[in-house]
Amino acid sequence: WLQPVWRKPTSAHSLETPLLPAEMAAARHAVVRSATCSILATLLLALGRAEVQPAEVCAAQGTCGEEASLVQLPQQQEQPAARTAPAAAPRALERMRQEMMAETESRRARAPRAASYDSCTLGRRHGCPLSKMHGRTLVFPRGKTSCLNGDPFAFFVTPGATDKLVLYFQAGGACWTQLTFDIQACTQSIQVAIQTSGTLGGQGIFNTADRRNGLRDYTIVEVLYCSGDIFVGNTTQSFNGSNPQVGFENILSVLAWVLRNTKAKLSSLVIAGASAGALGAQVWADHLLSKTFKYDAAAVLVDSYAGVFPDGTTALLLQ
Repeated sequence: WLQPVWRKPTSAHSLETPLLPAEMAAARHAVVRSATCSILATLLLALGRAEVQPAEVCAAQGTCGEEASLVQLPQQQEQPAARTAPAAAPRALERMRQEMMAETESRRARAPRAASYDSCTLGRRHGCPLSKMHGRTLVFPRGKTSCLNGDPFAFFVTPGATDKLVLYFQAGGACWTQLTFDIQACTQSIQVAIQTSGTLGGQGIFNTADRRNGLRDYTIVEVLYCSGDIFVGNTTQSFNGSNPQVGFENILSVLAWVLRNTKAKLSSLVIAGASAGALGAQVWADHLLSKTFKYDAAAVLVDSYAGVFPDGTTALLLQ
């Protein structure tokens, strides 16, 4: 873990204490990281963009065996519109689904059971002001926000200085197709998002009692992730009836609350995210830094996923 590189560093506002080691998020969101390759391979198979090598082909090429990659990416090959997945695909998908469910249950089991927090629902007469918060608070913004399964969306606030802000994007996979929805490749409910949140985990940057944490006096806003769209969706899917996929609206509601409750110009801004949240941080970073916030110093911390990969590296990553 390295000292953040500030976008506009100043001696008055730069952090002098490095962040804690790789425990930045309370739970490392193992379900996403451990299943990323499986999800990508599944998507490629389902969309007809990957091929499973026949035995005679891999034997001729010397690529058979346990260490060989089963997924071979075609080079600019046009695939037929209607393509049947290999016969082995259903068994593989069921195995992936079971593994993801097991990882999710493991994450939930590791969540602290005694963690407590307040809750608040935004309304015409109640704005859930930061000044009234005395500890961790779950805020329900209502409006156009939603989780993928229809649950009300919410975000966590750990109150701190009004001129220092951490905006953290939670992890939780992605669901773009019926297939990825069925195998639960993303967090779909607010309950799971809450149970696996960094706020309740209380480790790394969320441990405000640890003097080693250079962000301990910041206001920390954790954008919970239950939309399966990398925080950019603005549509309704029909995976299981009607499924609102509105991560874009969820983020807008968080930003509206943050701008009402923090200083007009921040002394320090940190945008961070892990796994799917790392993608969310990358997608939103430019807009947040150039059009949303004013600040003296800012940093973007991207953990465990990149939005762009060099040409020719995807197949190697899938191995």
